[in-house]
Amino acid sequence: MNEALQKPVLNVAESWPIYDTICVCNTFYGSESVESGWFTSFNTFADKETHSFFKSRTEGNIGLQYTNKQSLDTMDFAFEAYSAGLSFFAPGIRNLGKINSGAWDTLDTGSAHWWEAELPRHCAIQLKVQQDIVAELPAMMASPGYGPQGGGASQEHEEINYVGPNGVVNPQMPATMNWAMTQGVPSISNRWRFPKKIKIPRTSTIEAILHVSDYARGVLAAINDSSGPHNYVLPAGIDQGQTWTEYPARYGIQFSLIGKRLVQQRAQYHS
Repeated sequence: MNEALQKPVLNVAESWPIYDTICVCNTFYGSESVESGWFTSFNTFADKETHSFFKSRTEGNIGLQYTNKQSLDTMDFAFEAYSAGLSFFAPGIRNLGKINSGAWDTLDTGSAHWWEAELPRHCAIQLKVQQDIVAELPAMMASPGYGPQGGGASQEHEEINYVGPNGVVNPQMPATMNWAMTQGVPSISNRWRFPKKIKIPRTSTIEAILHVSDYARGVLAAINDSSGPHNYVLPAGIDQGQTWTEYPARYGIQFSLIGKRLVQQRAQYHS
């Protein structure tokens, strides 16, 4: 009998994604607050020319919502990467209340859309395994292949006045703007596919590096304010007694690899 056929197969291939996320938000919760790769303002994000994925975050410190890595800069298992994707996301509610001195001041309807639609045009991504750069390309070429898309807007035409949280009487409700933009068509096949699968050994170091242009960093610094990224403000009520609740807006960039992980076979395979 062929000797190779007598050797047991130790690993089995399972379809699997790995992903990691950078967030910009003026409020973090729990263990998020000690994450050094997240930022409390556009200005602090723009201070750095490059940003890293897969280097400092684990599921244990920021949650499965933002990464599924179990260890810091090394692989949890051997992995064969077939495609890469990069997603820029911001609040779908485009009416973001700009906070000045603790009070809602003006509406910002541009920064969320700029983050999703324009920032990716001024970024590039590299994938590094061990000491080798195995891929580098413009961010817009690495469509995530998932995410929401679409939305709409309407203008309020009622004549009644309302009082904003800053005490100013406004003649009418502001326009309603809800939108969500994904980089490219949100179909899983619409991702950057490596010409050949990239084989990543178990425990090898891995890093994805986001490069941000000086132009983009300048724009982000210009739209920053002292309170950090703008809070979005949700109104409740329809008359002059209208009240407002503020929730922190969260901007994010998520990098993902989709492929197969090679894991030790389950016990039933040997029973």
